[in-house]
Amino acid sequence: MIQEAGLAATHIPATDGQLDMAALQQAVGDNEYFLGVLPDGSGLAAPLIPGQKAPMQLGRQMLAKLAGVPERADWKACTANPEQEKEAADKFRDYFKPYDIMPAAE
Repeated sequence: MIQEAGLAATHIPATDGQLDMAALQQAVGDNEYFLGVLPDGSGLAAPLIPGQKAPMQLGRQMLAKLAGVPERADWKACTANPEQEKEAADKFRDYFKPYDIMPAAE
């Protein structure tokens, strides 16, 4: 996927489960970069050359491909009906309620 976008990715190792920042700096220098962090803490970094165009949905496309659902790379294909959206929003709200610093509106 990264190669299809015209980018060259470098594997950045992890040290004690954390991305090796020195290796990242060596790989990308002072350029902007795309970074995908893997479950083991390592990552794939692709420097973005000034003036080079990279797809805005590159991260979503890569994740969808790695998850085995490439058809979900297009956000328009990830819609739910209003009932499903309300249910998901309610679950999200309930889950994070203990961390909400704003008082509930009465």
